[in-house]
Amino acid sequence: MPTPQGVGQKMAGGFLRKPDRNVDQQFESFTDLCSLFIFFYYLTIGLLLAVLPGFVHLHLGLSPLWAGVAISSQYLATLVSRPKAGRMTDVLGPRATVLVGQVVGLLSGLCLVAAVSLQSKTMACFVVLLISRLILGCGESCVATGATTLGAGTRRPSICRTGDFLEWNSSLRCNGSGGPSWYLARNQVWA
Repeated sequence: MPTPQGVGQKMAGGFLRKPDRNVDQQFESFTDLCSLFIFFYYLTIGLLLAVLPGFVHLHLGLSPLWAGVAISSQYLATLVSRPKAGRMTDVLGPRATVLVGQVVGLLSGLCLVAAVSLQSKTMACFVVLLISRLILGCGESCVATGATTLGAGTRRPSICRTGDFLEWNSSLRCNGSGGPSWYLARNQVWA
């Protein structure tokens, strides 16, 4: 009697795993995708770090203090929303949390476009910019928590593979947010 399809195979992420595939190869390709996604999310955050202070100070004419408030507001929102993102990851799962973070990041981008369109109205532009930064901080919490949990706890990785993922994850976060900021600030792209 033939065995039904899927019997004797392990489930991983809702899909049947082929028994002849190498688990390490699956883990490495999935880790690469998670790491690449984290890199690009933090790359967009890093680009904003380099451009926004110049925009607030030079184009809106506000003092450097307000430029610092605009940048810091995202990190305040991240600090406040990170525990909620952790609970969301526990309840909904890491993939859903990452998707929520993506949608929230898109909403932040739309607010940023609205802020740029309001350049002639300084205070309205700055308020919409602050709202955009606060929304981006919440999205960062969801993406960082969800993607890290997804990458570190997926496909039965060994302890050393989890360490590899976490190393790449933190390295790409630093390079994604710090690398472009340094380059753009050094070359004064916003001026």
